[in-house]
Amino acid sequence: MWAAGHDKWSTNLISQCIKLLNQTPNASIAFGTPVWIGEKGEHINKISGWYDTRGCNIVVRFFSAFWGSMNPILGVIRRKHLPDFTNNYNFVGTDLVLLTNLALKGEFIHAADAIFFRRQNRPAENYQDKLNRYKNSDTQIANTFFSKLFPLTKLPVELLRTVLQAEISLSEKIFIITILIPSLPIKYVLGRKDNKRT
Repeated sequence: MWAAGHDKWSTNLISQCIKLLNQTPNASIAFGTPVWIGEKGEHINKISGWYDTRGCNIVVRFFSAFWGSMNPILGVIRRKHLPDFTNNYNFVGTDLVLLTNLALKGEFIHAADAIFFRRQNRPAENYQDKLNRYKNSDTQIANTFFSKLFPLTKLPVELLRTVLQAEISLSEKIFIITILIPSLPIKYVLGRKDNKRT
């Protein structure tokens, strides 16, 4: 699992996630309930939501990750389901690609009794602020001339690659891609609107 130094966990987060993974062989990841906190640990009135895909088919699992919160990325992941990181996983939207990859390999489990306290560690950002942060030399996400001009270009390519390389049936691949292609511009537009409100 990845751990952000500015976040906090309930004392049972890891043990509860591991217990649920052991009970659910088809699961690829287990994660706690996200609760937002401020700089001093105070609760913030902000909701990210969560999703649980136990018993769902592969298409529902994929689009739950595609449209859902990125919070599960900080859950406990079954090691054998992690993708090959020798590929370049340093681009805008890596968390989305990783989560959809995991969704194609197994179920997501929400550990309802465990809490992941996510700290609001920077001021509210609009869309342009986020792009500027991606381009910053400290983050090293958009670090080429092309990626600085078009930071989201690689994301749809990597999402399509994830589906095409998945160990699922051809009909499932075609069905997911048929829905995914028109969903990409919708997600982009909705993402920009959400960022304008924050």
